[in-house]
Amino acid sequence: MKIVCVFLFISIVITCYSCSENSTESNPNNISLIPFKLNNYWEYAHIIYDSGGNIIISDSALYKVDKDTFFLNQRYFGYEDSRFYYTNKNDGLWMYELIGDSVKNGIYLKYPCNVGDSYVFIFGRPLNVTVTSLNEKVTVEAGTFSCIQYRFRYTPTSPYSYTYVAPGVGIIKSDGFQESEDSSIYKSWEESLLEYQLN
Repeated sequence: MKIVCVFLFISIVITCYSCSENSTESNPNNISLIPFKLNNYWEYAHIIYDSGGNIIISDSALYKVDKDTFFLNQRYFGYEDSRFYYTNKNDGLWMYELIGDSVKNGIYLKYPCNVGDSYVFIFGRPLNVTVTSLNEKVTVEAGTFSCIQYRFRYTPTSPYSYTYVAPGVGIIKSDGFQESEDSSIYKSWEESLLEYQLN
């Protein structure tokens, strides 16, 4: 069964693009962080774990760009059955959300970026995002990629998740962590790229 997970698009990638560990502030080739174009798609393995490390759900999630719209003179792209839309701007990937007649928008993934860059992304409530690495080597079924690592957490002491993005390809992997009853931290979910198509 195919499922679509909002956080990854949410939490949602032909070449491996690597950056220096110190900065991606220069972007001479004007590479889009995630190449949104109609009919591009990314398929992920989706796994949920219990606190003992046992798999309780194993499935796949397909994200296919199948719609677009304009908002404030900017073209945004979306996935089937999702109220979220995305676009690449000069400072990174922006997302906007349609809720009835209201719209919320903001930067989701900063790019170009530096290690240590922090900002707030509103996802239900303020979510703190920090760039923790610029050249994490990530190997998944779709291949090996050099990725920017983004950490998401609501408070400085709350559980967190990591999203790994290869500029020009997309999200390669995401890992989510939770606190167990004995206060230890465990990996509660992951998504990893199985295959993708960029037009």
